[in-house]
Amino acid sequence: MDKGYTIDLNNFLKNEGLNFLIENNLFKSFIKSILVAKMISHIELDDELKTKAFQNFMLSNKIKNEKDLKKFLEISYISQSELEKDVIKQAKIIEFAKRKYNNKANTRFLERRKDLEMVVYSLIRTSNHELAKEIYFKVESEEEGFEELAIKYSEGNEKYSRGIIGPVPINQGHPSLADKLRVMQKGELSEPFLLDNWWCVLRLEKLIKPSFNEIVESQMCKEIFDEEINSLVNSFIQKNSNKNSALNQ
Repeated sequence: MDKGYTIDLNNFLKNEGLNFLIENNLFKSFIKSILVAKMISHIELDDELKTKAFQNFMLSNKIKNEKDLKKFLEISYISQSELEKDVIKQAKIIEFAKRKYNNKANTRFLERRKDLEMVVYSLIRTSNHELAKEIYFKVESEEEGFEELAIKYSEGNEKYSRGIIGPVPINQGHPSLADKLRVMQKGELSEPFLLDNWWCVLRLEKLIKPSFNEIVESQMCKEIFDEEINSLVNSFIQKNSNKNSALNQ
């Protein structure tokens, strides 16, 4: 490293570190990291849980083999040991959250059930109203398939997936689209409707209702944990801000 960019780390942390964290909006995440580390310090994972954590990570990141893993590490600029530590840390957080909040998970699931719905649908978007009507009638009469028409005429990114979107959370898209999908029946085709300057033809393929399983339980527990840790961090910062204000008066 160029001598002009060397850092006396001990001196920096002692004299400038706190102000640097605050001025660069890093203080909150710094405090959060400390609190999380303390919370999960007593959590021990057996080999089965560790293996499961790595399998879930590989699956969610579409890593199928060593080649995929190497590529992931390269584009993420991390070593395999750093990745392993992070995966274990996240697994410990989940385990901590499940132990502490599993009695609240089902209640939260019932409150969030609608938000957790997944949907698969077919969509064609075009700026031409007359074309949208023509597409609708062709699909309705089975003159042409939805997939072929999407490739030919759709002006949105869905043309590259033959018009198919999903499975995705139903609330991920436009609110008006979610409302429409919720009242449609499987296989139902909508007449052209206007959505953000696009004329849309829509067909519901599948609405996937959530069930309370192990994965959803972990998700609910993690959401509760995130809310509590953020509350603790904000409370800590507020208390210390008040103390500093009082000392400076």
